[in-house]
Amino acid sequence: MQRRYPHKLSAAMSFFVNLGTFRREPAERGGPKPMKTNVKCDQDSQEFRWPAKCNNNRRTSRKGQDSTVQEMRKLVRKQKGFSLIELLIVVAIILIIAAIAIPNLLRARIAANESSAASSLRTVNSAEVSYTTAYPTVGYSGTLSVLGNPGGATPCAPTSTNACLIDQSLAAATAVPGKSGFLVSQVGIADPNQATLNTTYQAGAAPITWNTSGVKAFCTTEDGVIRVDYGNTGKDVATVAHNACLAAPYQAMQ
Repeated sequence: MQRRYPHKLSAAMSFFVNLGTFRREPAERGGPKPMKTNVKCDQDSQEFRWPAKCNNNRRTSRKGQDSTVQEMRKLVRKQKGFSLIELLIVVAIILIIAAIAIPNLLRARIAANESSAASSLRTVNSAEVSYTTAYPTVGYSGTLSVLGNPGGATPCAPTSTNACLIDQSLAAATAVPGKSGFLVSQVGIADPNQATLNTTYQAGAAPITWNTSGVKAFCTTEDGVIRVDYGNTGKDVATVAHNACLAAPYQAMQ
């Protein structure tokens, strides 16, 4: 019998032959081998012959290796610490804070020292009143050390030369290191007609180091008024003459 559709039969056979060819592995039909990757295989994909079945000996592509290396380098850089710019910024901030804080700290320290000096002179005034009451034949004390406990006796036994009226740290403040950055002095002034009787006295306080421990000088007399020299430019002598304390530039402390 004569075939009526030879061209259709030929086309159908060619289709099935080609279909069988594409069902084979790419390597069997001369194509490139599949590239192995480090991506986990899906279990469902193992039912097919293409792509190739998964195995545990995969190799990472060059691109993947480069990406991994770059990520590792970034991690190492992050773990190294601060950069030089960051450290310089921190140091600059610290210096700015120090430049603001240190002058304020020094001013606060000077103010505290000056307040302590004025308080020391008030203590001397109170002690002098007690001393002249206890020893009327002597009058006011001849020196500051007499008001304290120069002998260091324990307990302190009051006498005209060891009155035990002020703390020994104040009584010894006539020399460095002084008391709270100030030297303190006190001198009794004898009556012109009776050399053994001190009828007046003067006391003073001045900074040990000008513009560091203080910027003011203080003085007082038997009248009990604390006077201050606000323009004490560089003076560091605590001993002030009695009449000088009563005159300018000293003025009553407000």
